[in-house]
Amino acid sequence: MEDEKTRERALVLKRLYWLDILYSIGRNRRIPYFLGTESYWSLNHDEAVIEIAKAINDDELLAINTEFPPRYVSLGGFQGRFYRATEKGEIRLESAWEEVRKNARKALQKHGERAFGLLQAIINKGGTSAFFPLITEIENVLGYEFYPSVLLPGRLWT
Repeated sequence: MEDEKTRERALVLKRLYWLDILYSIGRNRRIPYFLGTESYWSLNHDEAVIEIAKAINDDELLAINTEFPPRYVSLGGFQGRFYRATEKGEIRLESAWEEVRKNARKALQKHGERAFGLLQAIINKGGTSAFFPLITEIENVLGYEFYPSVLLPGRLWT
């Protein structure tokens, strides 16, 4: 991909939109990747967000967000270096890094090495993971098994 901003634009799209909506967005914008197929289920989610992210700018991202309001926002929104999305899926062109740093410091102070193990494991897994593979990665980081349920938001499990 071209740059950090494009990569982050792909991440926010992936967080907010399922493949069926990405397919509609791509076809609506006449992006070649989407025009060569008749159905969304034959597409790759990662490739779809990358192709859209490369084809649009910030103004178009905001237009997409208005035209296709996210139906299901996972993990409480998005907090990135260039973009922020609320828990309702509203995209803002602003950085959330200071808030992320503050929350990471707070977690490390409160939960110590277990918070470090969880955060490093999530990073090692590329920012996303199912629960049990995450436990395995936490064990790789810390050297002992730790179930992070107490550190993760309850809405992930309900």
